Amino acid sequence: MGLDMYLSGEKYFVPDYKTLQDEYEAGKERPSFEEARALGKPVDDDGEPVCSTQHELGYWRKFAPLHEYIVKTFAEGVDECQRICLDEDDLEKIAVALTDDALPSNDDCGGFFFGSGEGWDEYRAEAAQHADKIRAAARWIKAAPLHPSGSHAQWRSVHYQASW
Repeated sequence: MGLDMYLSGEKYFVPDYKTLQDEYEAGKERPSFEEARALGKPVDDDGEPVCSTQHELGYWRKFAPLHEYIVKTFAEGVDECQRICLDEDDLEKIAVALTDDALPSNDDCGGFFFGSGEGWDEYRAEAAQHADKIRAAARWIKAAPLHPSGSHAQWRSVHYQASW
């Protein structure tokens, strides 16, 4: 039991709409699974197109000051273990808060499941490493590839979610 904190990413695979539009205008029908794969959607072992995949981008155990900062800043203080969507600017704001020691004080954090100040101080001492992990998530969003036609091959999103 305790505060587990997850930074996750999701890749949404997008067909090559530019190519699909060109083919549709030429009178071609909906693509087969094989064609869908060629257009940018991977296919699973059963031959079904994959719509999205989830990726673990970060994990912390009982880093309550970081949790409090994210909830207060991006969820209006509502802490119900809900998904909190974060864009690149949000992630940079979190990274800056880590490196500038702008997280809530230990006295402002707490709860039965949240750990203690001693552990939080260890996390604070490693702020640059945690900020690097957060910034890597922002770079991951930006690294979404394009199809040869220039249309997006993936849409990527990042979210934070805690559980206890």
